[in-house]
Amino acid sequence: MNWLVDNNVPRGVTTLLLHLGHGRRYRQLSWRPESSSASFGASTRTLAQPLGRAKSGPDSTRQANLRARPAERGRLARLADNSRAIRPPGEASSRVAADVDWTAMEVRSNVQSDAVGGLDPELADLIDRLPKVELHVHLEGTLEPQLAFRMAARNGVALPYASVEETRAAYDFSDLQSFLDVYYAACTVLVTREDFRELTRAYLERAHADRVRHVEPFFDPQTHTARGIPIGDVIGGILDGLADGERELGITSGLILSFLRHLPAEAADATLAAAEPWLDRIVAVGLDSSEVGFPPEPFAGTFARARSLGLRAVAHAGEEGDASFVARTVEALGVSRIDHGVRAADDPAVMRRLAESGITLTACPNSNVRLRVFPSMERSTIRTLMEAGVAVTINSDDPAYFGGYIGDNYRRIAAALALTAGDLGRLAANAINGSFATPARKQELLAELARAMAR
Repeated sequence: MNWLVDNNVPRGVTTLLLHLGHGRRYRQLSWRPESSSASFGASTRTLAQPLGRAKSGPDSTRQANLRARPAERGRLARLADNSRAIRPPGEASSRVAADVDWTAMEVRSNVQSDAVGGLDPELADLIDRLPKVELHVHLEGTLEPQLAFRMAARNGVALPYASVEETRAAYDFSDLQSFLDVYYAACTVLVTREDFRELTRAYLERAHADRVRHVEPFFDPQTHTARGIPIGDVIGGILDGLADGERELGITSGLILSFLRHLPAEAADATLAAAEPWLDRIVAVGLDSSEVGFPPEPFAGTFARARSLGLRAVAHAGEEGDASFVARTVEALGVSRIDHGVRAADDPAVMRRLAESGITLTACPNSNVRLRVFPSMERSTIRTLMEAGVAVTINSDDPAYFGGYIGDNYRRIAAALALTAGDLGRLAANAINGSFATPARKQELLAELARAMAR
């Protein structure tokens, strides 16, 4: 097995990745190239008090102690600066400085989170400055109640709740299906192309505050076309929003069209055909919705057709389903990423297969707790997967419903599992390497990561 080496990656970045892996051997990665007027408002107002943040846990502990901890005030100020200082697209990227102090970085990598008092301030600061890549977020799952009510009023749609507060009170889920019932009901407020653009822009504003630099969001066209919404309005609005985000915030993206596995495979075939005019602007297909009772094999033909059209493939597995679901999904659908996949930790053979094949897992820690996959964050299998050499990443899934965007997920899992700075850097590097970004963009992001780790 080869060390991770690529001629397109700066030498310092390669050294960084080896260090972050704690000497673990990686597979050689092959990177394949990827064949409106309103401006974004300042997001710094939401940094200290993000909408929907959970009211308890390590984050609330840090916020409660904010006044007594000058380092925290400085951290938030630097994050606000980061939010304004992202380099616009097109500007020449800088390479990793030759005089990076790797020895100092190694010392800092021993800083761990404090499971009792929340995160060490130095580790919290590192999380805030890490350039993040989000590989598992459903655009419909970023629909905050306030925006849903505005759209409902604009489009004449009746919601089942009378207020934002009543809506949030309903976000107490017992399992995946109880969440999906609420999720699909809320989607009815998305009616026009502008609605989908506004939804996408709102997510990107929040992602920008967390220093997300590249995102590959899912969308579920069948949820909307079943209500009579033209697929062109859905895709067109999302692409409009993503273009706004790249132009105004410097966030690059790759859109993933997801099929609903509780619907027949024939419906997925029809959706793929209907999306054909936009496939040159879509990077992959995915598979989501309920796992139990809906195996991956019926969708093998749809995924084969998508791959023949030049699309990559990802799929949800190992959230509700057991480790065998992960193995079957890899075998049947030819995916390069497994979304969730945390149940793979229950079977060493499945973990070994994932590690040896270089398949990335897009884990969502907060979602796993809110949907009762694990009884607590401390029971997450992310550390087990990392120790087995699996390329795990951190993501937010449906953040409007689960009370935390990607930064919150990094902070909570770091506190719960006592992750080190090196662990966090490795998670961030996994997301960059596991993305469908171009080789040049990956190189740029890895260089940003090297600078963040060296500070």
